[in-house]
Amino acid sequence: MLEGIRERDEAVSVLDVGCGLAHLLDHVDRDPRWRHVRYTGLDISARYLEAARARRPDARLILMDVLESDADLPDFDYAILNGLFNYRGSISQDVMRRYWQDLTSVVYRHCRRGLAFNAMSTLVDWERDDLFHLPFDAAAAFVGGSLSRHFVLRHDYGAYEYTMYVYRDAGGHPRPPGAV
Repeated sequence: MLEGIRERDEAVSVLDVGCGLAHLLDHVDRDPRWRHVRYTGLDISARYLEAARARRPDARLILMDVLESDADLPDFDYAILNGLFNYRGSISQDVMRRYWQDLTSVVYRHCRRGLAFNAMSTLVDWERDDLFHLPFDAAAAFVGGSLSRHFVLRHDYGAYEYTMYVYRDAGGHPRPPGAV
C-alpha cells in the first residue's frame, strides 16, 4: 500500500484509515524505504485504538468516524485504506459500493497528494458472496469521475485483489493550500 508514495527523500504524512492495531507503523519502522513517513492511524473503534496504544505508545492515533463528521480531521499528504473494502458480510453489494464511494470521497478531501485503497478483484475463479468484488471499470468510473483522473491500478501482486492509487495530479504534487 505504501508503494503509491512517490516521494522518497522528503518527509510525508500518511493517514492509515481503519488502522486497527497500527501494524502498518511496524512495517514503516522496519523498512528503511519508509523512514520519511510520518504515520498517523485512524480508527472508529476505541477498543482497537486502546490496544494499538498499548502495543505502540509512540503512535499518533485518532478516534473518529469520518462518515459521521470529518470537520476535525487534519489534512495529510497521503491516506491508506487497506482491507476496508474486502469483506461485506450480509450487507448488499449496493450498500457496500456506496460505503466505498462515501469513505474514499471523505478521506480524499483530506489528502494533499493522494490515497491508496484495495478491493477484491472480479478476475477470480469464483466470487464469494460475503466479499466485496469491485470491477475495475466501476472503480475507474467512480474514481475518474468523482476524485481524480490521475490514478494507477495494480493487480500484479498475487492476491485476488487490486490496489488503486489516486493522485491529485499526474506528477503527484500536493494541492495548493485551500484547494478542494
